[in-house]
Amino acid sequence: MGKKILVVDDDISLREMLNLTLKTLGYDVSLAENWKKALNLLKSENFDILMTDFQMPPMEGITNGIELIRFVKLNEINSEMKIILMSAEMNESIELVALAAGTDAAVNKFEICRIEAIKKLLELDIS
Repeated sequence: MGKKILVVDDDISLREMLNLTLKTLGYDVSLAENWKKALNLLKSENFDILMTDFQMPPMEGITNGIELIRFVKLNEINSEMKIILMSAEMNESIELVALAAGTDAAVNKFEICRIEAIKKLLELDIS
């Protein structure tokens, strides 16, 4: 079985598209539609890669993907795990904050909808 990836996004269409694409590429995929479910999974399983959306409804004191990343880093949850922040509104400002928070990559989530783009992303020492 391939590496384990947790995909966190409130958009069911994107979650399912990434689920199918990643499984096709041989990854073991878990899905979470909110940060509470993501935190429960992160605390109970070891993932190789976390792919999280930047903007989702606030929950458990977490108001965006940067705060989730900071929480994961601060609490040393799956400390070897690679983190990818996804945003439909990716810009240089979000990317810089994401990288400062400890992400390994920050990407426009609509650009990774193609299998070639996601393969390229995961081959960049992320996988």
